[in-house]
Amino acid sequence: MKRVLTTGSYELIHHSHIEMLRRCKERGDYLIVGLSTDKFHIEKGKTLIIPYEQRKKVLEAIRYVDLVVPEDSFTAKKDIIDQHNVDLYCIGSEWFSTFYWVGIPVEYLEEFDSSIHSSTIKEKICKKS
Repeated sequence: MKRVLTTGSYELIHHSHIEMLRRCKERGDYLIVGLSTDKFHIEKGKTLIIPYEQRKKVLEAIRYVDLVVPEDSFTAKKDIIDQHNVDLYCIGSEWFSTFYWVGIPVEYLEEFDSSIHSSTIKEKICKKS
């Protein structure tokens, strides 16, 4: 069984996230999502709106996702890979050449829709309120 890992905050899930998860799942049999913990999310300089447990429940409801595990630091990727015998790490192309150190093949996937990001959704919501 080929195991694939992807990681992220998945704060406000939108169609581009779903497409990314679908494409990750196509590359293997079992998709693991390393979900940023609340603490790590804030450490990355992001505004936390939806807590970890709620983001986890949403991801677990998506048919492409087999397992959601906490990611509490950038280096936690290596621990997740080792603990779950991951064969491939997939991440968006905006991270190109960043994760060469994880010890397994990395596939940088082009964005499905570059016009939408959780951060721009948050900005638009804030401007309207």
